[in-house]
Amino acid sequence: MMLQALNIEMGGFKEHEIFNSFYSQDLIVFGIENNIPEAVRLGEHMLGENGQSLSFEMAKAVKKYRLEHNAKY
Repeated sequence: MMLQALNIEMGGFKEHEIFNSFYSQDLIVFGIENNIPEAVRLGEHMLGENGQSLSFEMAKAVKKYRLEHNAKY
């Protein structure tokens, strides 16, 4: 599962969050700036798996990007 990685500690498993909203939003910004729709989609997917949502400004930028690049998206 992308949300958590398991780490063996003291004979058991401990869950760790490996993708937080910062990395997800950074990936979206990277995708928009470098015209990489896969990065935008992955960032959105990661946010969704963490149960988080985009800020209003970021959502607006993603929507604009999707409208301008709908053939690739």
